[in-house]
Amino acid sequence: MIIKQASSHPKDIKEVKLGVGDVSINEIIAVSRYGAPVLFSQEYRDRVNASRAVIEKFLDEERVIYGVTTGFGSNVTEIISLEDAETLQKNIIRSHAGSVGDPLEEEVVRAIQLMILINLGQGFSGVRLEVLELLLSVLNQQLVPFAPGEGSVGYLSPEAHMALLLIGEGKGLV
Repeated sequence: MIIKQASSHPKDIKEVKLGVGDVSINEIIAVSRYGAPVLFSQEYRDRVNASRAVIEKFLDEERVIYGVTTGFGSNVTEIISLEDAETLQKNIIRSHAGSVGDPLEEEVVRAIQLMILINLGQGFSGVRLEVLELLLSVLNQQLVPFAPGEGSVGYLSPEAHMALLLIGEGKGLV
């Protein structure tokens, strides 16, 4: 991802469309600080759907897919049945949601949510578009997941706390 410079003040940016070029720092601020809505371009949607189609094809062919039909890390050799794949995905979120302490500032959480959308919209993860639409909805409705920042291993724990909200197990800031 390349972040471009923009001439508009973040307060003046009325929406940010993903998938039609680079996102400027002012657009990131417009979303995270001023609540500018985010939209997906058709190109964004097409990339995500094409990436997901590869996962679906591999599942149909009963191919091994890291983190989908296998465990993670040193458990890569453990094969996960399709029946257990959903449980695996929920459990990896739960296991990584180990941060403690005060929540990250709302602006920081919103910026991270936007970065997740930008990153996964590249079309390399195999994520379902519906997952990104749910995250987009949370962001655009100004719902801010509770994400404590102490004790994290990089970005994993705050993002896991954010994902808990998406699966109905997390909480939001009030």
